[in-house]
Amino acid sequence: MLISEGRHTSEDLPPLFGLSMPVGGPVDIHGQTVWLMGGLGSEPEVAAMVLDLIRAAAAMPAEAIVRPWPR
Repeated sequence: MLISEGRHTSEDLPPLFGLSMPVGGPVDIHGQTVWLMGGLGSEPEVAAMVLDLIRAAAAMPAEAIVRPWPR
């Protein structure tokens, strides 16, 4: 899955999939059916989900938030 719409999505990957356009398919690669789609981050629903997560985290006490990195 791709998150953003950048050079990797529009220029680097399509030729590897045998595509002339940044989005397309289906393409058969080693017996697997593959679709190359645009980045998920450009979908309005993804932005809404991220904002929902931020709002939920902001409403929690700081000690309740699990962080994968040290403070």
